[in-house]
Amino acid sequence: MRGVYDQGMIFDDFLPTAEYWLYRTSSYLLTNVMDDPAWLALIFC
Repeated sequence: MRGVYDQGMIFDDFLPTAEYWLYRTSSYLLTNVMDDPAWLALIFC
């Protein structure tokens, strides 16, 4: 039978994984979406 503290192993790996996907998503958005002049005109005008 698993104890209460055994479930912590699932969440120990969550933060680095979420941080990795956040960096990956933000770099994709910066290089592909913000680089487009039409998006820049839509955002700033």
